[in-house]
Amino acid sequence: MNRFFLGLLHFACALTLPLALLLLVSCIQAHEEHAPLGPEFDPNQLDEVLAKATNGASPLNLQMNQMIHYEESVRVDNRDPSLHMSTHVLNVIDRSPSPGTDSVRVTYHHSNNYRDENGNWQDVETEDTYDIPNSTTVTANLLLNTGENDVASLSQAMAMAPTGATTHISYHNLKVSEGDVEPPKAIKNRPNCGGLPNCRIHVTILSFDVARWSDATNYTKVSWHYSLTAQLPYMEELFGAIVERCAGFNAVQDGTTHYLNDCQYLTDAQL
Repeated sequence: MNRFFLGLLHFACALTLPLALLLLVSCIQAHEEHAPLGPEFDPNQLDEVLAKATNGASPLNLQMNQMIHYEESVRVDNRDPSLHMSTHVLNVIDRSPSPGTDSVRVTYHHSNNYRDENGNWQDVETEDTYDIPNSTTVTANLLLNTGENDVASLSQAMAMAPTGATTHISYHNLKVSEGDVEPPKAIKNRPNCGGLPNCRIHVTILSFDVARWSDATNYTKVSWHYSLTAQLPYMEELFGAIVERCAGFNAVQDGTTHYLNDCQYLTDAQL
């Protein structure tokens, strides 16, 4: 079993006594009776949704001193407290034309504070320079791959990583809506709400399920929920496009199913 996942459950059990059995043995793949998955959809449909949701968001718009700040937490069996897992802070420290090209060169500092497989906190500081082309888009492939990698880093012993080979992947229950949400408290407390019109963030709310099949009847499922916007400084991967990203999935311990909900959410930004 992935040591990081085991460490997560150990830490959860230390805080939530009803889950003490999670300390006894390793996690195994779930093979349970499934509720209907719901209507299937072509993942290419996500491209149109994402294009609209992130219209205008581009690293080409990044300016000096812009910043985004995210936290990540995991809740086990919907019990409190949630477990704080990581922090990401990205700051733009330089912007200039890329010599001899029509691109823009952007440098930013990325501070990543995270809980390792033993429950200890680690700090990784990186500084990267990117030549940003004149056209960049958020695609379904980026959304699905980034999300899958995020959850895979949480644990290899999870609903998205079947024990056997995956025969195929299906996508279900696509729901899309739009609305305005309050920004995090840190942004609200900035002068003029950090430049947000009406102190609100316009988001596209996107949810869907991904089922990975090991045979004709057995599958594992991850339920995804995204709140996406074009009003934040858009940097690498989905940082700056996401206001919130949650993944819900089951893990089985000694015959008992436990539900994990991994969420990454915006906590501050300098627009």
